[in-house]
Amino acid sequence: MRISRLSPIAVAAVLPLALAGCSSLAASSASAGTSSVAGSSADSGAGLLTGSQLKTALVTTGIPSGYAANNAATTDSGSAYQSPGAAATASPKCANLEATSWVNLAGYESVSFAQNDYVNNGSSEEFAQEVDAYEGGTAQTVMANLAKMATTCPSFADSGTSSTVKVAVATGTSLGDGTVTITLTDSSWSSSETLVAVRVGQNVISVLNSATGNSATYANTLASAITAGVKKLG
Repeated sequence: MRISRLSPIAVAAVLPLALAGCSSLAASSASAGTSSVAGSSADSGAGLLTGSQLKTALVTTGIPSGYAANNAATTDSGSAYQSPGAAATASPKCANLEATSWVNLAGYESVSFAQNDYVNNGSSEEFAQEVDAYEGGTAQTVMANLAKMATTCPSFADSGTSSTVKVAVATGTSLGDGTVTITLTDSSWSSSETLVAVRVGQNVISVLNSATGNSATYANTLASAITAGVKKLG
């Protein structure tokens, strides 16, 4: 089961970590329209990378000082494939942009995935990384939907402060088969939060970084390293 939990973003008044394991965020994603598609999961995933393979592309070395792996948020789909999810039929919960597995806001579930997450308990900062494999042309649709996120979710109320988070989106071609960068800003935060998605064939890499300062720098470093790892897997 994919883990979805709120990011403990560093704000002027430091907030406690919102560790939730298989939290209600996952349930809210499901209620927003992600549902199982009938059929054989093995057939759906044939030829795609498995979760066991995808996890080898995640960054586990050169981790910044002060960060430790959050074992409760480290998981993958193993060697089996999941039944893919259908398109969302309801408006997404925009506050989930602050959560891990934020890629689910695109409206589709993958057939395989791997994810982990590192937290700095001293500063309430976090970075998370995930790779999902999708059947057919779904990865392209996921990226297209993420590129519209500033229209779908131009702003939302921060889960910790109830202040307004503004959403900005930029697209590019610097990595893989295309990138979507989402920047979250809030006047009550000490810095922005950066989300980056990269498509590599039928795989979508998604990272989140809430580090104080330039959150985009390490988010892009992570995305680049994972992209290289996925490409090596073929």
